[in-house]
Amino acid sequence: DNDTDYESDCFNKIFFYYLNTYAIKETKNEHGVSFYFKKTENAIAVPSLVMDISNFISVIVSISDINFEVEKLAKEKFTSAASEYFHAMNYRGRLITNEYLDKQKQIRVNAIFEKNGQLTIVNCVTGSTYHYFRNSISKTNILFEMAEKTKEKEHLKRKIALIDDSAGGYQIDRISYWLGHLASKAERVNWSNKEQLNELILS
Repeated sequence: DNDTDYESDCFNKIFFYYLNTYAIKETKNEHGVSFYFKKTENAIAVPSLVMDISNFISVIVSISDINFEVEKLAKEKFTSAASEYFHAMNYRGRLITNEYLDKQKQIRVNAIFEKNGQLTIVNCVTGSTYHYFRNSISKTNILFEMAEKTKEKEHLKRKIALIDDSAGGYQIDRISYWLGHLASKAERVNWSNKEQLNELILS
């Protein structure tokens, strides 16, 4: 179980290649869930068909893991670069990264800036594909909504979403709606214009 982007062109090309190679059929139930199968009236052919299905499953699981690992590395690279930038900002208060906002340890964000009892939280939005990027927006939205329901709410000064506009999943024509919804919850700063963080946080 992982967050593989099944809409990825690369994944689809490989998926359908092996679907055709093994001559596997697809059907869907009333809920739209896909089932893949092979059928035969020749009992002798059953072991061969089982082997085809097994090989197909093995390949798809493997490429799913690869997609997930690529996304994981891309996310770590961006959050690491963001963390380095946070620490280079010469913030005169307390800065903690990749930490929980609340005592119940339910809301974990990429950075918390604390000064004079006021908090500014920052969460990174990135994704190597549209699917991952949209999920990252949704996750940040949820985190910011939950932050408004914590005891720490009274100390919240700002909520900032740091948008990785250099990521492969940053397809503005497809994510503009989701970013617009995010803007209603927090302030947005694009990574290409990260100097805005200084204005928002250091002011």
